[in-house]
Amino acid sequence: MATGRASYVLMMEEKPGVIVSAKQNASIRQRSKWVIALVVFLGILAVTLVILQFCIKEARESKYAIPPCKGDCTITLVESIPEGVEFPAGSVQNPSIYNGWMNLLKFAKEQIDIASFYWTLQGSDTNTSDPSTQQGENVFKQIQVAANRGTFRCRFDLSICGCII
Repeated sequence: MATGRASYVLMMEEKPGVIVSAKQNASIRQRSKWVIALVVFLGILAVTLVILQFCIKEARESKYAIPPCKGDCTITLVESIPEGVEFPAGSVQNPSIYNGWMNLLKFAKEQIDIASFYWTLQGSDTNTSDPSTQQGENVFKQIQVAANRGTFRCRFDLSICGCII
């Protein structure tokens, strides 16, 4: 067999008169394996989709889902703009991040949820004693004041850095 020549073995199937070569038989087995693999994959995909649908439904009904706004609600777009940047006359004027934070902290009635992957509100966060840190210091103090209000909740998620406060 090791002479390098191809050799074929004829095999008899149960049906009389049908002769299938070993090469054809191997090809049929290979196709059968692919069909079985495809059926298993589709079965796993179907189960995954069913489980995912239940997870999505549960997430929508979760106690952490944001309820629809009732009453006086506003959304304000704020943008981080470096100090000293001036825009041409007629440009859209958005409030600064500082003003956005101060308004949020002043008018929030029940809860504030903050998700952040880093903080640079205080000069000590960046080892700076520059006057430009004053706005961040004010925001930090107002967060503390808001967190200490009676039934008010202030939650922070810094989970990206591994710290949940």
